[in-house]
Amino acid sequence: MAQGATSFELAAKPTNELGVDLHRQLAIGDENLCISPYSIDSALAMTFAGADGETRRRDGACSKFSKCDDVPASFSALQQSLEQMSAKKAELVKDPKSSAAKRTDYVEHRQHALCAKGLSFSRRFSCHR
Repeated sequence: MAQGATSFELAAKPTNELGVDLHRQLAIGDENLCISPYSIDSALAMTFAGADGETRRRDGACSKFSKCDDVPASFSALQQSLEQMSAKKAELVKDPKSSAAKRTDYVEHRQHALCAKGLSFSRRFSCHR
C-alpha cells in the first residue's frame, strides 16, 4: 500500500465481526439469512465520523471503531477495494480464456443438455430464456 494511504482493514475487521455476531444471534436452524454488515457499519461509520463527545464514545463502542479518526478513510479504501475486485471479476467473466468464463459456459452447457433430456427447473433456472 502506498505511503499515506489508509488501510481498509480498520473498516473490514469490525464489519466482518459484525456479520459473524449478527449471524450467531439471528440465524435459526437451516433457514436462510440475508444481512448486510457492510451497509450497517458504513451507516454507523458516517454517524461516528460526525459525532463528538459522549455520542462518539457510545457509537464507537457499539460499532467496534474505538477512537480511530481514520474510520471514514478506511471505509473509503474498503469501498475502492470492493469496486476494484468487482471490476476484475467482470473482466474475467468477459475473457473467454479465463476459468470464470469457462465455468459459466460449462454450467450453461450442462443446463441446456439437461433441459434437452426433459428435466424441469425452477423459474430461476428456466430452460427457456
